[in-house]
Amino acid sequence: AVGVVLKHTDFNKNNTIQVFEATIRVIGGLLSAHLMAIDPSSTFGDLKPDGYDNDLLHLAHDLGSRLLLAFENSTLGIPHPRVNLLKGLPEDGFLSTCVAGAGTLLLEFGVLSHLLNDPVFESRARRAANAVWKLRDSKTGLLGDQLRVDTGEWLGKDSSVGAGIDSYYEYLLKGYILFGDKEDLSMFDEAYSNIMKHIRQGSICNGSIGPNDLPP
Repeated sequence: AVGVVLKHTDFNKNNTIQVFEATIRVIGGLLSAHLMAIDPSSTFGDLKPDGYDNDLLHLAHDLGSRLLLAFENSTLGIPHPRVNLLKGLPEDGFLSTCVAGAGTLLLEFGVLSHLLNDPVFESRARRAANAVWKLRDSKTGLLGDQLRVDTGEWLGKDSSVGAGIDSYYEYLLKGYILFGDKEDLSMFDEAYSNIMKHIRQGSICNGSIGPNDLPP
């Protein structure tokens, strides 16, 4: 399987991709397979292919470097949602992104930094997550669901733990578990408390607008 991936994977293409999806699925998959291949304890058996020379890590590094272009011209540190693998930011690219898309990069970018001994990936991911966190509502502490990457203006003010937001919170906790940064845990604990206090639960809230919305 590794041989097939190495034979057919080439990121040097004129394709525009979504940063969030490429990070959690492609970089995440490449790094997971790499770590399993080099696992000295062979937890899942001896999975290291003959002649393996960190090839999957090199692919993850290549893609990660191309995704860093999403942070260009971002004064807040929030990544643009899409990049072209050859050209960087598309001229007609979107300026809006969801909270998950903006702040769910830490695990993959962090692991990539640790494996490469290059802090740039983790630092960009942390800056993005922190930038989103600073935009939370001053009264409720809740986050909206859509925002502008250039100004931080909330374009969607519905707050929830559903699609478009959920993985932001998930990565705060998993980031702490993986890297041990207490700031990640502090942010998660505060977010959890605000969610339990302000977001309504149960079928009664379906399709309605209520106090879980950010103020206008």
